[in-house]
Amino acid sequence: MRIDYRIFEEITLCRTRDYTISMDNQIERDQAPHIHVARRNNRIASVSIYDEKALAGRIPREIRRDLEFWIDRNRSKLLADWDAMKHGRVRSSIEYQFG
Repeated sequence: MRIDYRIFEEITLCRTRDYTISMDNQIERDQAPHIHVARRNNRIASVSIYDEKALAGRIPREIRRDLEFWIDRNRSKLLADWDAMKHGRVRSSIEYQFG
């Protein structure tokens, strides 16, 4: 049995008036790279970084296009941050802007 001593960490990547987009370090071995979308602190969707599809939950219609564009524009940075968090490293200091 392997014990993982990492502390749960959730990084807020960006915020809008109603939504928060984040990434956390609770990464399973074969899990696809993804981000979380929350509305008023309640997670409503997990979204693939590769193809902007909802892996769980539902992407709200009012942010779908902006979110798809944002992921596409920041894909390489998001994947680098995912890889860093997967290996227990501190993510890069990237300024993400939404919309």
